[in-house]
Amino acid sequence: MKKICNLPNILFFLHRRGMSIVPVFVLLTLLLCFDQAQSQNWWNKKLRTVQEEYVAPSALTAENGLILLFMDPDCPVTQKYGATVREIYHEYKSQGINVAAIYPVVDAEVTKISKFAEDYQFPFPHLLDPKLQLTKAIRATITPEVFLLDAEGNILYQGAIDNWFYELGRYRRVITRRYLKDALQAHLRDKPVPTARTEAVGCMIGTGMLEHSGHH
Repeated sequence: MKKICNLPNILFFLHRRGMSIVPVFVLLTLLLCFDQAQSQNWWNKKLRTVQEEYVAPSALTAENGLILLFMDPDCPVTQKYGATVREIYHEYKSQGINVAAIYPVVDAEVTKISKFAEDYQFPFPHLLDPKLQLTKAIRATITPEVFLLDAEGNILYQGAIDNWFYELGRYRRVITRRYLKDALQAHLRDKPVPTARTEAVGCMIGTGMLEHSGHH
């Protein structure tokens, strides 16, 4: 759709398909392009960091992309993924993938999030989204939930980091699927992401409640 949403391509499609379908095609194209434009607004949406600066995801991406981690300091599942998150950051930073944390916490306090980042030794940027503007635009619903983006902001993968947690309060002793790492490896090799979407397990954004959603 990204390639269709420009005038030359629209004219090309109109020419190839004939005048009989012009009204419907034009309407559908305009609606889809509008939806794409609206959904991409978050890419340049500036959020406040714990350093009291304002930056957008587009300014944080590296050569090969960006991982957005939606986290909540009070969510026990988020807390349990601390070591995994650090590992991912250190492993892929040198491969041109940046990491940034988004905190969709309505009453977010800079001091609390700063302490959380320090306690868990997270060296990447931390952005606050108390009004859930970016969160709703990108359709994140759970913490922790990850989004793998390419350098242009296209979502390559959304969902759980792995299948450690499979339902409310229950997790595997041995992780058997590493969704985010699989997506990263495929992306870095210019191959299709094997699984583009999974259901995250954790705390519902905006409530702090645990959500029963998982993998089998």
